[in-house]
Amino acid sequence: MPKTWTLSFFAIIFFIAAFILPDELKAYGTNPSLNCPPPLACALDKNSSAYHTNRSKSPGRAVLYGVGFTAVPSLISGIVDNDIGIWFLIGGLTMGPSAGLLYANDIDRALKGFYLRSASTMVTLAGVVVIALEVLGGNSDSILGATMILGGVSVLGVSTAYDIFRAGPRAVDTYNQEHSGSTFAIAPWLSPQGTGGGLRFGINF
Repeated sequence: MPKTWTLSFFAIIFFIAAFILPDELKAYGTNPSLNCPPPLACALDKNSSAYHTNRSKSPGRAVLYGVGFTAVPSLISGIVDNDIGIWFLIGGLTMGPSAGLLYANDIDRALKGFYLRSASTMVTLAGVVVIALEVLGGNSDSILGATMILGGVSVLGVSTAYDIFRAGPRAVDTYNQEHSGSTFAIAPWLSPQGTGGGLRFGINF
């Protein structure tokens, strides 16, 4: 039991830390042309070029968060040998797929997906209860219960896949477009023949 809880604790801490760590700090050092103070100072100084250069988010990371926050709690639910495991499973299936949307700051879309998956999970569980009650009543052929389970699982699966692989990356693209600003760059230039040089200017809107 202690090993199970230790694994669960570190898995949750790892993904939470990866989720909340600012992108400005993650991206520091990826652009060797930036000459800035230590990473924390660059991230906190909103007037620095490093801050504005590293503000873009990654669609791939949005997918990773969606998959991670869905899969890890679901896996933990399989190794936790008590009733709390079901809450890991429900939390991973309902909230996990919205992680990529939260990463992209699309709170409204994340909540809509969470509400939809919560409702579909409730319908699925209700279908299980209906089947159990009808079996206890002597009826082993519950069309209503089976339909509820099939419908709930279908909506849950489609919503999960859509939010992770479609809505998340789209939200990141929208975020990057809204937060992209114009940049002005100056770099030394040397002719291919080596006979002349100067400065090259670039503007990106």
